[in-house]
Amino acid sequence: MSEQKDYSEGFSFFKLLSSLYEKFISVFQRHDKQNVNSAIVDLGRTPEEKAQLQEMCEEIDDYHRCLAELRESKLSPGEWLERKIDTEVEELEKSGKLAPEVSKDAKDELKRFVYDQFSRDIESQTDALNEELDQTVEIAKGGAQ
Repeated sequence: MSEQKDYSEGFSFFKLLSSLYEKFISVFQRHDKQNVNSAIVDLGRTPEEKAQLQEMCEEIDDYHRCLAELRESKLSPGEWLERKIDTEVEELEKSGKLAPEVSKDAKDELKRFVYDQFSRDIESQTDALNEELDQTVEIAKGGAQ
């Protein structure tokens, strides 16, 4: 007689995952696409969770906006970022926040600073996406217990 493996635990996990997905979809079907972030934020149980979810939504939106800009530009990521930084410095000049007599070296230093800021933004957006995935897995595991 061959031993039969018990797959019921695995099936219950998939049932739970399916149930979570259905709940997730039902929440979003009650909101128009413009208000998806508010639906996500409303899922927070405490003001701190809601603030964290709001911040994650904003970072994820920024990530997708930048990704769309990159794709539309048809530039390499490095070229796109360089152009983005140049545009940022030009906007500072036009707004009067950067004096016209600022030296080229000072502008280059500013560009390096802006590059560092973009790098930090990219890291935080990546962290937010990873955190979102981790929380989804945590919810699925917590519900499976």
